[in-house]
Amino acid sequence: MACPFLNDVLDDEALILRRAFRRERVFCDRSDPLAFSDEYLHERYRFSGDGIRYLCRLLGPNIQHRTGRSLALTIPQMVCVALRFFASGMFLYAVGDAETLNKGTICCTVRSVCLALKSLAHIFITFPGHRRMCYIKEDFHKIAGFPNVIGALDCTHIRIKRPSGAHEGDYVNRKSFHSINVQMICDASCMITNVEAKWPGSVHDSRVFRSSTISQQLSQGEFSGVLLGDKGYACETYLLTPLADPQTAAQQGYNLAHARTRGRIEMAFGLLKSRFQCLHHLRVTPDRACDITVACTVLHNVACLKRERGPALAPEIEWENAAIFPDNINGRLVRDHLPSSLSTRFKRKRKREETTHRPPDAVQQSKEASDEVASESSGACLSSDDCRMEPGAGPCTEATVPKALHDDLKPKYSQLSTECVNLRLEIDKLKSEKGTKGNTHKYTIFL
Repeated sequence: MACPFLNDVLDDEALILRRAFRRERVFCDRSDPLAFSDEYLHERYRFSGDGIRYLCRLLGPNIQHRTGRSLALTIPQMVCVALRFFASGMFLYAVGDAETLNKGTICCTVRSVCLALKSLAHIFITFPGHRRMCYIKEDFHKIAGFPNVIGALDCTHIRIKRPSGAHEGDYVNRKSFHSINVQMICDASCMITNVEAKWPGSVHDSRVFRSSTISQQLSQGEFSGVLLGDKGYACETYLLTPLADPQTAAQQGYNLAHARTRGRIEMAFGLLKSRFQCLHHLRVTPDRACDITVACTVLHNVACLKRERGPALAPEIEWENAAIFPDNINGRLVRDHLPSSLSTRFKRKRKREETTHRPPDAVQQSKEASDEVASESSGACLSSDDCRMEPGAGPCTEATVPKALHDDLKPKYSQLSTECVNLRLEIDKLKSEKGTKGNTHKYTIFL
């Protein structure tokens, strides 16, 4: 009798035995993932149906299989498999059980989608952003009144498994676990505008920034604006840090405005890690961890652009880094000048708010009183509106000021009246000089 496991079958009995031991191939029924509701898709993939279709059109040319042999995965299935891994952070076999796929298929699919997303980083991650710089500065200014800000800077640690090799100790950070140190810059809407994911966890945040391309571009003056960083960075003309020991009210106001404005990067980290739970612990090598981090950053920006629903933020405790580089002298001068400027702006804003929230009776009384107020005997016209005086205008009639407002308003209007008279004399003099040359001009003063 011939052996049934040889390639050359000699008789029918061996052929029958061979068929008996053969395992029949079974192909799983893979349903269309986009057939479910948006609520179902968002819970599992962090994107709605429209968002997943957009990603399919975006990544399709880079991840599509060349053939359809052995019922190869379609583009929507590949995108959903990768999104499920990014969103859940589970083991590969757990993702395979959820998607009814093999662990090896999950690994290859995630790697393919990750590289496709990384190749699009230069499109979705641009500094200072996708909008004009004046709009970016305006959005930051609306937060706490901090001027000329084009980005909030900070670093975050992505936990990884213990790498093998001689450089294993380089990945142990100050919190005593293995990680990669990722630097990011965001705008006021928490969109990531710059990412540096290539440094071990033991490298200091300030050293990561000094070695980055964005630091060199800012130092060379390619961007007109400043970044906001924490006290772990050295103060530069293009990177402002909080004051170490604020004493005056203006300095405390500067630190408060700085903290509120820089808090956008902390919010961006919270959104990123809440949306993609895999970033809490990546069980891959450092190189692949960097690729996955960049891929999740691209997906985060895509979700912001597509107005996808954001996850609930979990508070994340970040330990502060001590500075390792000294402050720049010019950076200190810029930082020391800002508290007084911010204090003046806060006072003006508070005065406007007090005027806005005054009772209607008080506002009406103040308006009527200001309308009745006239100048002293100099004849200058003063009212609650802009004072406009043209050359040759006659003096205003003297009005009486209410007794309650007399002591407060009289010195102020007396000084303004004197200035108006002096300006009027100068205008008359200029008019006479212009009139001798045959030119006639009309002058108007706005106070």
